[in-house]
Amino acid sequence: MEKQSITNTSSSPWIRGSCIGRGCFGTVSKAVSKIDGGVFAVKSVDLATCRPSQSESLENEITILRSLKSHPHIVRFLGDDVSKEGTTSFRNLHLEYSPEGDVSNGGIVVDETLLRRYAWCLVSALGHVHSNGIVHCDVKSKNVLVVNGGSSVKLADFGSAMEFKKPTAGIAPRGSPLWMAPEAIRGEYRGP
Repeated sequence: MEKQSITNTSSSPWIRGSCIGRGCFGTVSKAVSKIDGGVFAVKSVDLATCRPSQSESLENEITILRSLKSHPHIVRFLGDDVSKEGTTSFRNLHLEYSPEGDVSNGGIVVDETLLRRYAWCLVSALGHVHSNGIVHCDVKSKNVLVVNGGSSVKLADFGSAMEFKKPTAGIAPRGSPLWMAPEAIRGEYRGP
């Protein structure tokens, strides 16, 4: 797949806002479009200081999200670019913004109907991902975003995702160690 990146300079079409999250592979910030005032999330790695695994994870996420067709329960891919902000260069992934956060910071869900709805949304998203030959490899509460006033959720963070049609033997484990399946930790086949 051909990369379609643009360079974001001082005349960039968007402005980076406050940090809204940090993970093992990057920082997520709120961003605002200078063109239409639209708000989106931007996941970034500092190209000068990031480890190769961080850059590879972001590139992997861009490739995976670009390849997936839109789905109502998967965070929407909006684009990617490289930005120069001051003296720092960032590789950026643009995603839809969810002001309601993720299910880990929303408190305890006591409504059984809502819990069933969240589970249905997540299973629907995973079904779509799996039907496209991809395994997410990092499903956890921090990667499930709350949307639509808390009535629905979307699957996010595809940095650890991989195609399951490719042989996975010998591939380093991907995902969050506390949430990994035993076969992932052992470096065995990972599928849906």
